Amino acid sequence: MLLEPDSLGDYGCMNQAQIAERQGMLTGALAQFSRQAPNTWVYLDAGNPGWTSAATMAQRLHAAGLRQAHGFSLNISNYFTTAENSAYGKAVNSELRARYGSTKPFVVDTSRNGNGSNGQWCNPSGRRIGTPPGWAEAPRCFCGSRPRASPTATAASEPAPRPDSSSPRSRTR
Repeated sequence: MLLEPDSLGDYGCMNQAQIAERQGMLTGALAQFSRQAPNTWVYLDAGNPGWTSAATMAQRLHAAGLRQAHGFSLNISNYFTTAENSAYGKAVNSELRARYGSTKPFVVDTSRNGNGSNGQWCNPSGRRIGTPPGWAEAPRCFCGSRPRASPTATAASEPAPRPDSSSPRSRTR
């Protein structure tokens, strides 16, 4: 379960009271999962490597109750490569270990990162499926957070991305 994608990535438009409220809501949601669905693997979203430093993200994850989560997620609906996300996830874990004495597993959304980011966010052309979903050491697994043909936002000037018809994976849906 990916809890509140993008909720920790950008605090730029919020004041300290709003940040504290958001962190409290995330901590509360994690507590509810622990009580009501204790076998659910819940991952707090940690944005992507282009959003904030690993040190800042480690602080935000900790303040939002990461200790109650199974781990954290990266690249939800974004285009940074698997290698970039893996390096970022390991850097976040290094910060977590140094500051708080523990690490957490992380997952990477690879549903659209095969060609990496071209700097655009709203349905950029030429993106491809990345590493197929599966288990790994670090990150723990690769996943797709959205159907490959669903747009992340509506852009009047750009069509929604289409699956790569040459990929055997795109024909399975």
